[in-house]
Amino acid sequence: MKIIVYLEGPSDKLAMEHLLKSLIENANNVGIKINFCYINPDKGRGNSKKELISKLPIKAVNILSNDSDTIVIVIPDLYPLNSGGTHSKFPELKQLIQDKFTETLIRKKISDKRINDRFEILCFKYELEAIILAAEEQLAS
Repeated sequence: MKIIVYLEGPSDKLAMEHLLKSLIENANNVGIKINFCYINPDKGRGNSKKELISKLPIKAVNILSNDSDTIVIVIPDLYPLNSGGTHSKFPELKQLIQDKFTETLIRKKISDKRINDRFEILCFKYELEAIILAAEEQLAS
């Protein structure tokens, strides 16, 4: 089994890999491969969150429809609000991503509902970097 987790940027990827290092190793030992990836906006000048909302659902459909042993998770930041679409709370952000995912399934004429079960949308409600900086001593211990 493979789990691919998409985040907004390289600092999110590095933080998650470091914070979850033992979980990743334990999963790998039982045959579950966990990969953290981030969206790289066009030429580094784009909006990572907007790219995550607009392009990642399409990529997820392609991955999930071609590999039944993979789970795709997307974790955007809640802030800034209304980036990539209108949202002020996580349920609205989740719906933006889910709608794009569903539109892609319809457009590609994919009717296997099990694909939805392997696509998960989560959210960093606060900037991960701010939490790490605020809790540096606790994280170090």
